Amino acid sequence: MDVSIAAAHLKEFAQALVCLGKVGHELSLVCGGDALHVRALNSAKSAFMAVRFSAFESLEGADFSCTILAKPVVTCLRSLRRVTRLRIYLEDDAGPEPHLVFQLIGAHGVVRCHRLTIGDGEVLHAMFDDAGASRFVTFSALLEHVHGTDELLAVVRPDTLRLKSYHNPAVAEARGGRSGGSGRPANLQKALQTEMSIAATEFDEYHYAGPPEGLQMVFCFREVKALMSFCDSVEADHLAMSFHAGSRPLQFAAQKDVLDVELIMSTMEGRQSASGGGGGVAAAEPTPSSMSNTG
Repeated sequence: MDVSIAAAHLKEFAQALVCLGKVGHELSLVCGGDALHVRALNSAKSAFMAVRFSAFESLEGADFSCTILAKPVVTCLRSLRRVTRLRIYLEDDAGPEPHLVFQLIGAHGVVRCHRLTIGDGEVLHAMFDDAGASRFVTFSALLEHVHGTDELLAVVRPDTLRLKSYHNPAVAEARGGRSGGSGRPANLQKALQTEMSIAATEFDEYHYAGPPEGLQMVFCFREVKALMSFCDSVEADHLAMSFHAGSRPLQFAAQKDVLDVELIMSTMEGRQSASGGGGGVAAAEPTPSSMSNTG
């Protein structure tokens, strides 16, 4: 494997790897055909992200796959100022263990090399069934004003999408008022309720295939926020959201010139409390088969 990426597309590639590093601590890299595929699975195996990149100055060598730690990759691509080309190649003759080399070639002949230890090439993959799915296409900054929540409740109807922050009361009680994943005390999280309602006419595409009475689902916001940050950094303006129902996988997808990004997440089925006050939600556990990896 030996690929070179010119400066024109280096930012998009680097930002994609940064985004993947926010999903999982390990990256699965597959080079084959005319594309480089990089994938990540979170520790809970509830979120899978895949990036397909196809803009190379050169692409040589046999098909190759490996795993690498995300943090060293993100670190070596942190400073791209004056870098004119990135070369990634396999170095398997310099010692007992092969390394994947990230070589950054800059102006005035400055070359930086980062040798990363690699693992066996386990191929990660998650499937989303498009058949019969609802699909919305909207601007990628849809959720930029959502703050102070780890999860979101989506209430979807034939003519409206309503999104609101979700704080599991059972989790908050178990924490005894302690700080959650967002770093805020549980009682403060409960006080920070964000809700937005968007009419179907505001979407570029709004194809709803669910029941007439609507459906509800709860999903983790952390990985979605990472995807939105990536879309903003590379100016990918549109985001597609596809789903069937709560407790079934949810897919987000974005495109920008030479790369495609897909995020598949498990969801929980949500239902509003019978009282209708406070926006309480009861949630069922996500299906264990929502994610899979193949070797």
